[in-house]
Amino acid sequence: MMTGLFPFAHGVRDNDLYRLSPKATTVAALLREGGWRTEAVVASTVLRATSGLDLGFEKYDDLRLRRARNLAVEAERPANEITDRALARLAVADPRPWFLWLHYFDPHSPYAAPDAPPPSAGRRATYEAEVRFMDREVGRVLAALRARPDFARTWIVVAADHGEGLGLQQELTHAFLCEEGTLRVPLFVRGPGGALRGRLEMPASTVDVGVTLLAAAGRTFPAPVHGRDLVAAFAAQQRGGSDADAQAERALWFESWAGYHQFRWARLEGVVAGRFKFVKNVADELFDLALPDGERKNLATERPEVARALAARLDHVRGDPPIPPLDAAAPDLDPAEAARLREIGYFGRMVGEDDERERGTLDPRVHYSSYVNLDLATTLAKQGRYDEGLALLRKLCDDYPKNPSFREFLGRVCVEARRPAEAEQAFEGALALDADLVTASFYLGALRRSAGDAAGARRHLEHALALAPGHLEALLQLRAVHDEAKEFSAVLADCVAILAICDEMGDDDGAKLAANTLDEWLPGVCAKLASSPERRTILAEARTRIGADAGPLARRAAERLDAELARAH
Repeated sequence: MMTGLFPFAHGVRDNDLYRLSPKATTVAALLREGGWRTEAVVASTVLRATSGLDLGFEKYDDLRLRRARNLAVEAERPANEITDRALARLAVADPRPWFLWLHYFDPHSPYAAPDAPPPSAGRRATYEAEVRFMDREVGRVLAALRARPDFARTWIVVAADHGEGLGLQQELTHAFLCEEGTLRVPLFVRGPGGALRGRLEMPASTVDVGVTLLAAAGRTFPAPVHGRDLVAAFAAQQRGGSDADAQAERALWFESWAGYHQFRWARLEGVVAGRFKFVKNVADELFDLALPDGERKNLATERPEVARALAARLDHVRGDPPIPPLDAAAPDLDPAEAARLREIGYFGRMVGEDDERERGTLDPRVHYSSYVNLDLATTLAKQGRYDEGLALLRKLCDDYPKNPSFREFLGRVCVEARRPAEAEQAFEGALALDADLVTASFYLGALRRSAGDAAGARRHLEHALALAPGHLEALLQLRAVHDEAKEFSAVLADCVAILAICDEMGDDDGAKLAANTLDEWLPGVCAKLASSPERRTILAEARTRIGADAGPLARRAAERLDAELARAH
């Protein structure tokens, strides 16, 4: 929407793994150069400023990842908070023309609108409740706009980034299969005075939003882009003739790389042109969307001439106009961010039957059932139905013998079900396939400690912390290992690190863990050091680990250590 480019040109192919290049030209940047006030309010950390989407906005109201026990996790704002923040920005007196982007996130799984029916009502009912909640909040913004004196010259565009599968075909949510239910989205354009009336028949895409916005502001992208001005297209449609006919034959690009990044499924790329949809998969796919079962029957072998023509059009879209792809789209991830992505499923591997070629050779439509069964297995485990969940996970491990992620999930559920022997076997199998799995390393360390294997516990816990330095539960376990070995300098270092994480968490869970450290562990270690000739050295070393910018919990530890050092004279 902001660059007017398809993903192969702007370079951002998935959430988190990429950052929009600072060389990109965005709607916000062009408007800001023209003296506009440019602001955004976003609802999810998916679009945090580090994604690069803040480019050109003078005020970008985002939110940070939330610190949980072992990793940073996604956070979101509900629709009512986005609207409240939007109304506050609209109330700011500023004579400049303004561009305001509001990002709502509510219609995403898990569906939890304030007035949502119980989960037993079904996926569709709970999803629609989120849509209604968001719709009401968008209505509040529109009401505020109508009351403004500049409403008569205000353009409004409402669009979605994807739909939701809801199991109507195969996909339950979105991101993986490029079904019509997820590709087709609402797109509304309202011009000043509401003069535009009607439906645009030309194939349109969110890639057109940026061009349309700039045209409304009397500006254009300085270089060729893939998007088109929808208002101009609507005018051409009303006139009819060859221009309108040409518009109707437009081919639109789509893609999904999420399955590749998470499971090493094949990357899906394709075009929709007229009634046909072509998908570059493990084997080419061709669907006639005009038929009742259009996406359920692959016509590529029955209509090879159409498949070849659309494959050529796919290549044409990529090359015309010739737009150099933006480089440096993929950032270097720091270890903590890499650990977070591993924990939520990225960097996973599903290489059971594939040969690990670059594009992946597992058909997402065939292997999507494994994702569904994984989700079902973890749901069953949460309900305490361990035997059913474990049966599904064992089957996944058998079907995908080279997939470490399924073994990691199997181990976790075995831990919950108090089956340590099977859990250890699953985690060892996962690490044999991928030695850098944080969760498997942590759990193996904890299990080895429970079994009295201090050396094994230390080895696995230290490895987990090398991969994810902020893994709180690994620190808690390693602290116990150090304490049992009477390594009190290491215990104090662990305490300082634990308190720093608790400060970052800023919640009741962090406060409880910090209280345990401050009220039990620190006094206990200090008491054990009372007769040690190295007492002062160990205490001083721990104190140097707490800097002047430490949080309040760590500062309390500093005060305790200062008092102990004063007594140690």
